[in-house]
Amino acid sequence: VKVLGPEAGWDSVCAWTPDERGRALRCAAMWTTETDDDGEFETRTWQRPHPLGTGELGRAFGEGDASWLSGLDDSEDDRLTAAAGMRSAVLVPVRSGCTPVALLELLSRRELAPDAELGASMDAIALQLGHFWQLLRQGAQPHWRLGRL
Repeated sequence: VKVLGPEAGWDSVCAWTPDERGRALRCAAMWTTETDDDGEFETRTWQRPHPLGTGELGRAFGEGDASWLSGLDDSEDDRLTAAAGMRSAVLVPVRSGCTPVALLELLSRRELAPDAELGASMDAIALQLGHFWQLLRQGAQPHWRLGRL
């Protein structure tokens, strides 16, 4: 989340993972730009789980592709309405094979329209994260090849 936020220009990035019972999503990591108005948003993000299958986050977790949210001031999620000045979000499910393992929530203070190129890029990042998660779960040590192509 620390790379996606500042490097890609997002104002806040949250990584959500299922709880131990697999019934709700909990925030596992969060990065946000520093503003004085984000205290309530951060508190709600860390403390409140989101049931799977319901609400914007719970539904997006089970989806196959990135989904877009706009008009966050009118969101059904009071956590998002407390997000100071955030106007749009992209929700990107992370899968290991066919199994959803996490959800990336990328928030912006700019109004963003759905963008196929950005969606494809985010889906590719999520695919890589899911593969890396699978390697770590299997106990494999990632290694990098160096040399000529």
